[in-house]
Amino acid sequence: MAIISQSGAFLVDLLVKFSNHGIGVSQAISIGNKAVLREIDLLNYLKNDPETKVIVLYIEGFADNEGRDFVEAATCIGKPVVVNKSGKSAEGGRAVSSHTASIAGDYKVFSEIFAQHGIIEAQNEYEILSYCKVLNAYPRNIQRNIGVITISGGHGVAATDMCAARGFALPQIPEAVRQRIYQRLSPSVRDIATINNPVDLTASAIDEDFVVVYDELTNLPEFDAFLMLVLPYSTGVSIDIGAKVSNPSKKRVRPLVAYIPHLSKYQAFIEGFELNGVPVSDSIEGAVMMLEGMRRYQQCFRL
Repeated sequence: MAIISQSGAFLVDLLVKFSNHGIGVSQAISIGNKAVLREIDLLNYLKNDPETKVIVLYIEGFADNEGRDFVEAATCIGKPVVVNKSGKSAEGGRAVSSHTASIAGDYKVFSEIFAQHGIIEAQNEYEILSYCKVLNAYPRNIQRNIGVITISGGHGVAATDMCAARGFALPQIPEAVRQRIYQRLSPSVRDIATINNPVDLTASAIDEDFVVVYDELTNLPEFDAFLMLVLPYSTGVSIDIGAKVSNPSKKRVRPLVAYIPHLSKYQAFIEGFELNGVPVSDSIEGAVMMLEGMRRYQQCFRL
C-alpha cells in the first residue's frame, strides 16, 4: 500500500495497524496543509510506482475547485484508491479548517461522487484495513452474489445477516451440483452436512471437505465470490487447510476470502491462506467488508 495523509499522527497509526495485520507499505507520505505537494501530484506519481498496488488517502478537505481535479486524477488510475474523508459533520468541518485550513465541503456530495466514480470510501480504520487487504489480493470488481462455506451453522447465519445488511445475496446451489458435492464429501459428514447456501459442513468436516465445496462452486455463474468461515478449534481442520484450499488458486475463477479468529495459536492457519493469496479477516464483519471493497471497486470510470 501507499499511504497519503494530511495528518502525520493518523499516518503513523495506520503504519502500526498495517504492520500488525501483515500489510506491506510501499510509500508513507504526510502532506500536512499541502503547501508544497498535493494529493493529485502524488496520485500521478504513484500510478507508475511498480511497488504500489493500492493507494490509501486520509483527506480533510480540498481547496476551491480542487475536488473535481482529485476525482479525475483518481479515476482510471489503474489501481484501487481508498479514501477516508474526515470533516463529515459541521463540527468536524470546523476542526478541519482549524487543523489544516482545508475546506471540508459538503460531505454528502463528496461521498456520492466517490461512489459514482469507483473511488472506495472507507468510513473508519477497520474498513481501510479490510479494503486494502482484499484489493491487494483481488484488484477487481464483483457483483452481489456470495457463497458462504462454514462448519458452524451459527456462524453461517451471522454471515448471512451481515451480507444482507450490505446488500449481498446468497443464491442457492443448483440441485445437480448439490448432489455431486454430497457424493464427494468425506463419510463423516456426507449424511449430516447441509448443502444449501450457506454450506454447513458441520464440526465433523475435514480439510478436504472445504476443498470439495469450493472446487465445485467456484466455476458456477451463480456466484461472484466466496466467504469461508474457518474455525481452527474443530478437530478435523488442520494447519494445512489454507494451502489445500488455496492450491486450486492457480485455476481459481471466483475470489475467496476467509474468516479465522486472530489468536496467536492460529497464526499458522492464517498464514496458510494469506501466503497463497487468500486474504483473512479476524471477524466475520471484516470478511464481509472485504467483499464490499471488491464490489465498490471499478477499474475505470471516466468522468
